[in-house]
Amino acid sequence: MSKFTQHIKSRKEDQKRQRGIGRVGQWMGRSYKDNLSKETRKMLAEGTDERPWFTYWITTIQIFVCLLSLLLYGFAPFGLGMEDIKGDVMDTTLSSRRVSYLEQANPWIGPHYADLIRLGAVYSPCMRREFGLWEAIEEGRRIENRTGCCIANDHSGCYQSSESICPRNVARWLRWDKPPVAASKKKNFLTHKSKSDSDLLHGLNMSDFSALSTKTWTQPRKSGAVCGQDPSYCDLPLSVAPYEWPDDITQWPICRKKHEGAGLPEHVTCQVTGRPCCIQLQGLCRIATKQYCDFVRGHWHENATLCSQVNCFSGVCGMVPFFFGDNPNQFYRLFTSLFVHAGVIHLALSLLFQYYVMKDLENLIASKRMAILYFASGIGGNLASAIFVPYNPAVGPSSAQCGILAAVIVECCDNRRIIKEFKWALVQHLIVTLLVLCIGFIPWVDNWAHLFGTIFGLLTTIIIFPYLDFGDDNNNNRDPSPNTVPNTPLMPRGSMSTMINIAETPTMTAQGYSQLANGLPSSGEPDGTTVSTVRWIWRTLREKFKNKRTFYVLISTIVLSFLLFILFVVFFGNVQFDCPWCIYFNCLPVFECHNQGQKLKKWLPI
Repeated sequence: MSKFTQHIKSRKEDQKRQRGIGRVGQWMGRSYKDNLSKETRKMLAEGTDERPWFTYWITTIQIFVCLLSLLLYGFAPFGLGMEDIKGDVMDTTLSSRRVSYLEQANPWIGPHYADLIRLGAVYSPCMRREFGLWEAIEEGRRIENRTGCCIANDHSGCYQSSESICPRNVARWLRWDKPPVAASKKKNFLTHKSKSDSDLLHGLNMSDFSALSTKTWTQPRKSGAVCGQDPSYCDLPLSVAPYEWPDDITQWPICRKKHEGAGLPEHVTCQVTGRPCCIQLQGLCRIATKQYCDFVRGHWHENATLCSQVNCFSGVCGMVPFFFGDNPNQFYRLFTSLFVHAGVIHLALSLLFQYYVMKDLENLIASKRMAILYFASGIGGNLASAIFVPYNPAVGPSSAQCGILAAVIVECCDNRRIIKEFKWALVQHLIVTLLVLCIGFIPWVDNWAHLFGTIFGLLTTIIIFPYLDFGDDNNNNRDPSPNTVPNTPLMPRGSMSTMINIAETPTMTAQGYSQLANGLPSSGEPDGTTVSTVRWIWRTLREKFKNKRTFYVLISTIVLSFLLFILFVVFFGNVQFDCPWCIYFNCLPVFECHNQGQKLKKWLPI
């Protein structure tokens, strides 16, 4: 038993994370300096690894969410471009029609992009009212207000349409402000009784209708007719004063119970063949048959008759319904998207990174600090992504992972006195980070999330890592003594209880603070130039803080808070700005970028 225990103990010693090196440093052949003193080596050997509970927890959830998404939604077409899908479906005229639409293929072997939005992707139209998008929706409603009911001559059905779309050779178009010629000898529905005279709707026999037909509206309606509903023949909700339906069909509610009986107008009794269908990620609505809507993977609203009666984003966004009517406010997508992956390949890459890099770093900093670093970087990167590429659905924890890469760079700099060839080690880390940013220039990768995830990760690392020394770089070549190597916290390394105290605890000798104004003016007032003024302010602040760690933590906290404040104001304040070059940071023009989310485009031309 003792041999087994010794074997386990020796194996754990061999696998213990080396401070300043880690798994990434081992891959790059990094090692400690040869001239380290015995005391220094002893201090490095005495550190104990923390258990990576956070890495295990979040990885388990991500695997579960990915498998569940594939089970519920299946797989999208695999490829790098746009998939042209064609088929024969029945349209609103009840005739067969050849339909084709374009859909973005998924190179990650996963669900459709529309399904990723319902799973919690970062998608700005589900989080705030995008002006460009809602202008297009309002324009569609203005056009709908000029539509009428197209009724087939053979009484096979009817649907709402504009005059130009209604085939006049097989159907007639009914519009109250443009009555057809044949209607002059029939009952004029412009003079049907006011809804405020509600006797008919309260069960009056239709035989008595002639006595009431002389009662007319003082101002006949011009907006309408609408197939399948009429304010004068709807029992629920009633159109009675002071709640009369306005003379604007785009403001009409859905009639949940129509009046039953004889003598109803034809546009109320006809079989409605087309109803609202939400067919785009950007809330586009068309009047279509259910077969047509299912083919284009849309949301068919069987109880509504007008597009203005439905909120397409409720179907496009899914998740929890909007809190305030039609106003998108699913801000929690900044958090939920970190658990969703675009496909199997995407998940595999995340698992490799989190097992070899994230878990390795968590062995040093413990679960609480890793959770803070992960979510701060992830949410900050997602917030920037929603601002710069608002129409691009984005999923995955890549922004959080870039923040972890920034933390690894800071940790390498913190241990520069004990690492052999520190400058080359730093260059290696920077090259890896730049390669990740370069990958973001191709389609299907969100580079804005990568950039701001790195920035937030860098600032968060400086704030929450308690063992950073920020010492003087002039003594990098000498053998560090035990007093100059950061000795807190090594046992345990990740204890959060010492975080505040260590922020005020010097980890360097007096020599480490001997040149607080290194490279800056040592005395005197600013000479009036901008550079001199900035240097003077910097030197004054440095002199106020005898502990360099406290100074850098304060500066990083101010910068992080200011950056987060600006992003919150721009996004939640719905500040609009024109940035035509932003799309090129997400996708170079040498690629077929299609819709990378910066501009409002139609993914599904029909």
